[in-house]
Amino acid sequence: HSLGAGAKDAVPDLRTALDDSDPEVRMWSALALVNNKSYDKAAIPILVQVLHHENSMLRQVACLSLALIPYDDAEKETVVSALADAANKDADEEVRKNAISALKIIAPDAVPSGK
Repeated sequence: HSLGAGAKDAVPDLRTALDDSDPEVRMWSALALVNNKSYDKAAIPILVQVLHHENSMLRQVACLSLALIPYDDAEKETVVSALADAANKDADEEVRKNAISALKIIAPDAVPSGK
């Protein structure tokens, strides 16, 4: 993930790692793929799960990563629901702000009122 654009050669392996048995491997693979503008749809449910990670910084990154992925309507529903939940209920103010920012990009009509 920290290699940034230098990880382009690893994209096939990162896609394979989305199915790894270790949730941390799946999470970092999904984040690295989005960071490399490789929007594998298999990363979506993984990033939605990261919204529940104990580390608030990872939850923030997941919000921002989810904002970058192009969605079809069915995928968008799940993501918007998860981000709205984070925007309304996350204990960390920065996560809530990032969730709102992501919602403004993905589904502006879904932004919680007053936000």
